[in-house]
Amino acid sequence: MAQADGVVANGSGAAVRADINNQLAAVFTTHSGATAPATTYAYQFWADTTAGKLKIRNSANSDWVVLRDLDGGFDAADGTSSAPSIKFASDTDTGIFRPAANSIGIATDAVERVRIGLSTDTSPQQAFMWNTTKLPITSQQADAGFFIDAQGKCLIGQHNRNPFTINRTGNDGNITSYMQDGVQEGSMNVSGTTVFLSGAHLSRWSQLENNAERIQILRGSVMSNLNQMCVWGDENNEQLNRTKVSDVEGDANVAGVFDMWDNDDTVYTKDFYIAMTGDNIIRIAQGTTVERGDLLMSAGDGTAKPQGDDIIRSKTIAKVISTEVTLTHPDGSYCVPCVLMAC
Repeated sequence: MAQADGVVANGSGAAVRADINNQLAAVFTTHSGATAPATTYAYQFWADTTAGKLKIRNSANSDWVVLRDLDGGFDAADGTSSAPSIKFASDTDTGIFRPAANSIGIATDAVERVRIGLSTDTSPQQAFMWNTTKLPITSQQADAGFFIDAQGKCLIGQHNRNPFTINRTGNDGNITSYMQDGVQEGSMNVSGTTVFLSGAHLSRWSQLENNAERIQILRGSVMSNLNQMCVWGDENNEQLNRTKVSDVEGDANVAGVFDMWDNDDTVYTKDFYIAMTGDNIIRIAQGTTVERGDLLMSAGDGTAKPQGDDIIRSKTIAKVISTEVTLTHPDGSYCVPCVLMAC
């Protein structure tokens, strides 16, 4: 076989290449005929002992892929800041993807766009990240992106733009489903030009007077507004006030009914949810009877009772839609389905 520069032609082999700093190279070559000398190097594979890397070069002898030596991964070109790369870091169990800059000028150099592995937080965790390395995603441009942690929590951040769009094509129907323990509890649907939420009610956060510690509040209890605003550190709260269990019969300051304590926040642990409008349950005292269609008001002890007429007033909390008892408390009070009107 013909040889060029000490390399086997029309096949493969290994030799020391003077034009690549005397490194050991395995080269695949092509030529125009059975006996013609090699004219083009299709691919070149060599161990660059100077840099401690394995390199792959194309036929133009200009572009290459670099296999890293220590942290693992591949670089296009010679590992410069503008070079696309894939990195597999065994010390952090992290994979990093750096695509090249594109024609619309997102970046002048290749920058990290996808990370599979540890976030860069002070308390890092395993996650899939697109255009971000942090959790939580903040409102800052640098932290806009897409984040899914190992437990399935998903965060989407976008700076000064809509972060999330859902598009159902074709016919009307379900857009999203809301499930708990594999059972669908609600949904969002579209019909014509209307989007509606099914199986839900409007609720808000609240706190007890003077941000008091948690107490036992039975679900469905009637709550009353206070002239105090909720406080969460330096957050600018403009509309959420504190509440208490209603202690006035026919209370005109009704806020809604107690739903549950917020157990998801590990910083502010005294918050609870008040159901205000929509489908829910409401607490009725033992011995008090209600009928479908009854308008309810505060009984003054945290329970509700019929208000005595069918006129919606400032004291009206809800309308009974079923007398089916869905929850009974240890004190004998019970809850029935209703449509809340307390906001």
